[in-house]
Amino acid sequence: SGLKKAVKRSMMNRNDGRRNPQLSKTRSSSLRKWWWRFDAFSKRDFITAYWCGFLMADGCLQDNGRGGKQGEVLVINLSQKDLPHLERFCSYIGLSKDAICFGKKNVYLKIRGRLGLLSNPLRKWGIVRRKTKIFRTPEVSKRLLPAYIAGWIDGDGYIHPTKPRKYGTFIEIVGNPKSMLWLQRNLKRIGISKSVNIRQRPNCNTFSILKIGSRNACEKLWNMIRTLDIPILSRKWDNLGILLDRL
Repeated sequence: SGLKKAVKRSMMNRNDGRRNPQLSKTRSSSLRKWWWRFDAFSKRDFITAYWCGFLMADGCLQDNGRGGKQGEVLVINLSQKDLPHLERFCSYIGLSKDAICFGKKNVYLKIRGRLGLLSNPLRKWGIVRRKTKIFRTPEVSKRLLPAYIAGWIDGDGYIHPTKPRKYGTFIEIVGNPKSMLWLQRNLKRIGISKSVNIRQRPNCNTFSILKIGSRNACEKLWNMIRTLDIPILSRKWDNLGILLDRL
C-alpha cells in the first residue's frame, strides 16, 4: 500500500494538488480514441435505421472475453475500398477514426461497451450474437424501412450494372433464410412485391438469396431511398442509376 501511495503522489502536482496536466492530457487522448456516443443505436431516425441495416449485414456482435464478463464488442470488417464508409460510421457514432485498424486488404473496427450497452438497443434492430444462424425479427416502422433496407443492401447486397431490358436480376441480397423471408414481407409493406423472389444458395443450406428482378420494383425502391439523407454507398447505387437510364 505504501508503494501505491508513492505512485499516486508522483502522479500529482505538488504545487496545487491536481493531476499532472501532461499525464491527464495523455490519458484523455487515449480514452478519447475509444469513446463513442452510447445512445447512437437507440434513436429512431433514418440515419440510425440505415446504419443498423448495414450492421444487420456486416456487423458482428460478440462477448468481450470471459463469457461477456468484460462486456461486449461490435466488430465491423470491410474491404479497404470502403474505408471512407467506415470513417462515416465513426463520425456517426462519435468514435475517433484513429480506432480503425488496417489489415492487408481490409479495414476493421471494434466498438466495446459494458454488457447490454450494445446488445440492448441493437437487439431491437435485429442484431444479435450469431445472427448468421439466429434470426431475431427487427422492430422497424414502415417509415424507416427504406433506410434500413438500403443499409442492408450496402452491407450484403449486389446491384448488377448491366442486364438485358426484359430479363435478369437487378438487386441481390444474401442472408439466412428467415431474414430473407422477413425482407420479402417488408418490401411488400412498402409496395414492392412483384418480381421479388427467394432461392436457396447453391450447395449451401445456411444462406438464401433474395432477388429484385424488375425495373419497376428497383426504380420504386430507388426513388424512396434517394430522397433520404443517408450515406449510401455510391459505388453500388450509381450502378442502379446507370442501369435504369439504359432501360
